[in-house]
Amino acid sequence: MTAEATANRPPPRLTARPAALSVRNLTIVAPGGGVLVENAAFDVGEGELVLLVGPSGSGKSTIVNLLSGLPDALAGGWQVTGRLTCAGRMLDLSSERSDVGGLVFQDNALFDDLTAGENLRIAADHAPPLQSPKLRELATALLPDVDAEKAVSSCSGGQRQRIAIARTLLADRPIIFFDEPNSGLDIRASRALAGMIRDICRQMGRPAVIVAHHVEDLLPEADRVLLLDTKSRSLRAIEPNLETIEREIMALETGAAVAQAADGATSARDGVE
Repeated sequence: MTAEATANRPPPRLTARPAALSVRNLTIVAPGGGVLVENAAFDVGEGELVLLVGPSGSGKSTIVNLLSGLPDALAGGWQVTGRLTCAGRMLDLSSERSDVGGLVFQDNALFDDLTAGENLRIAADHAPPLQSPKLRELATALLPDVDAEKAVSSCSGGQRQRIAIARTLLADRPIIFFDEPNSGLDIRASRALAGMIRDICRQMGRPAVIVAHHVEDLLPEADRVLLLDTKSRSLRAIEPNLETIEREIMALETGAAVAQAADGATSARDGVE
């Protein structure tokens, strides 16, 4: 995105819209004792499209897995504290599993031995009762070129991705998470995907959070950007433009590399002595 295109962007904020999701005092400690975030707080507004960025391996996917309620997301010694408020409910993340988010996986995670229709029916069967007809219409509209009886294994990459998105919509969760959905896509496909997600947010009035490494093609549709700051172990809003994002991430990666080199030099010196 050019400087001209972003000159009039509003300053970073928690959110100017009513919050659909609020997370407070979020602390995640890995089994080895490393702290991903500490007392982090963030909001996601109704209908917003938010990009979640940060250095590679910083824990972005771990956060969305936690908020999506994957049963084994933090198994094996992870420690989590904090509270989450969404759809009139408050959850204690130290003892309750979040079920507020639907997750579109990077690899789509479809059942390849089933048809497209069967994949969708699994999600619909597990959705809350009284599902909105508009939700089903929106999911169906994503698949105009996909025969419900077509095996998922014979679908194109683009069709598989849209089936995965439609399946997540049918799960009918208050918020949708995407884990690097544009990974491996060309510019045209990536921009089309961003527009598709933007339309879903507008039509459903629900927010989406996209974990992204390559953000340039997603930025024109994004409302805000959250940075996973590995130095302060926080989640903070930054200006939604490419120059700022690259500068912030590079500073974090450079700082980590310098610290690692310093630790290595200290260890080597201590070994000699």
